[in-house]
Amino acid sequence: AGGYGAPALHVDEQGARGKRADVMADAISRLRDILASEPQQGRLAEAALLLAQAYDPTLDISAYLRQFDDWADHLNTRLGDHEMDAAERIEVLNGFLFDELGFAGDGEHFFDPRNSFLNSVIDRRLGIPISLSVIYIELGRRIGLPLEGVSFPGHFLVTLPMHQGAVVLDPYAEGTSLELADLERLLQRADQDGPVDGAHIAALLTPA
Repeated sequence: AGGYGAPALHVDEQGARGKRADVMADAISRLRDILASEPQQGRLAEAALLLAQAYDPTLDISAYLRQFDDWADHLNTRLGDHEMDAAERIEVLNGFLFDELGFAGDGEHFFDPRNSFLNSVIDRRLGIPISLSVIYIELGRRIGLPLEGVSFPGHFLVTLPMHQGAVVLDPYAEGTSLELADLERLLQRADQDGPVDGAHIAALLTPA
């Protein structure tokens, strides 16, 4: 009887591999559509989740997108009809993400692969600069903050364009607003050669 079971198992394994390949191909195709679309701003979290699904075909993207919807609804209800400036909205966003939901940077296990997959970051409430920035930008945009990601050397950051110049925020440090001296320290930590001055740093703050 055992001899007849082996071929069936082989077929099952082939079917599982085929299904996984189909899911991965679909995820990659949808990701390409997002990257080619204009504008892309409303689909940042979806793009990150599609990347995760390419590695985990069982990932239910719609469930995580609903979580973003719920969080955004909660924040917008809290904001209500109050006239809040950008600084006040950032304060509300920071309090919700980092104090209430408990998101934090995973300094202890920075290179844990789970820190790069958005679903795992949401589940564990731990991440690295770029994955926490995706969550920060996604929710910030939904409450009226036109946030942008910045591939700053060695440390992904978020900027908020303002009339008087961009505000630089670090979701890995609970949404802290960074000053020029903070950015200089980040550059030095990344072992960047060349001049470190305001003009040089401004050039590095171009949205990703």
